[in-house]
Amino acid sequence: MLEPDRRLVRAGFNLTDILQFRSLGAALSQEGILPVPQSRRRAPLNLSERMAKIRKTNTKPELLVRRMLFACGFRYRIHRRDLPGTPDIVFPSGKKVVLVHGCFWHRHHCQAGRKVPSANPDYWHPKLERNKMRDIKNLSELKALGWTTLIIWECELSDLQAVKRRLVSFLGPPGGKSTRTRRE
Repeated sequence: MLEPDRRLVRAGFNLTDILQFRSLGAALSQEGILPVPQSRRRAPLNLSERMAKIRKTNTKPELLVRRMLFACGFRYRIHRRDLPGTPDIVFPSGKKVVLVHGCFWHRHHCQAGRKVPSANPDYWHPKLERNKMRDIKNLSELKALGWTTLIIWECELSDLQAVKRRLVSFLGPPGGKSTRTRRE
């Protein structure tokens, strides 16, 4: 049972009136007329909790590209740890790799990639530069091993048809089938 507010009881209000006030107060709080009580506010996530929510694998852009490839008939392996940089999508038979990069984390030249966090720039600038250097190193190691790479940037996923065309031209027809007819 709800505990009636003692001030309202002393003022002569009965329990029914108090419950009506509470429901009215809750409705006004939701409408933004009354402030939400401190106890009901959701505490903002601290930096550690926000960073913990950022994924390394199976990101939304990566899943979108994988679904697109699968729908086109391509079959692939994901996150091969024996390759430099653990590529997102691997086509072993053609020695081809598709990397799906987030613009911010991998420093793309688009608006999201140029954004620099204002909080703690002494930490962020070197970290993001290390990410960029690591990408260059991994790409060169993959090339030295004979792998061909394609980078899909997160911002490019706004035009899925263009991404699909790039993927198909990079990978060739699905299933390794040639589109050319054989002359006998």
